[in-house]
Amino acid sequence: DLIALLPGKALLLRVIHKGYRIYGHDQDSTWRVTDNASSLIVKNPVRALKESEAVFKETLAKEGTPHVQVETIAVFADNYAEPSFFTEEDVLPHLASTQTLKKEVQRIVKEKMTPVPEGLKKSCLKHYVPADEG
Repeated sequence: DLIALLPGKALLLRVIHKGYRIYGHDQDSTWRVTDNASSLIVKNPVRALKESEAVFKETLAKEGTPHVQVETIAVFADNYAEPSFFTEEDVLPHLASTQTLKKEVQRIVKEKMTPVPEGLKKSCLKHYVPADEG
């Protein structure tokens, strides 16, 4: 998972580098990601991101920034083709390609031009980079 700090928000991303036909449903534990040459079974990225979001929100609360909005997007980044998603409509807002992700981030940034809170920066560091014990 990756974190993108946006004005007033944190965006949790999970990047899947292979496959441009994505099959899965919100309730499935795994999804199938295919291309013309291969098929890959991956953990349901929407569920995985929900789990990461819950843990990250705990970190935000400990750092005094529980009000920060957290969004999640699974990015399908196959080099050869734009992805096609075979899933429910309500899952689609949590899925993107590298092309659609750029548009989504631009929309979010234009929507709210507030600075990134210091507590959010600290939460990101504590959540993903272990503190030195010394």
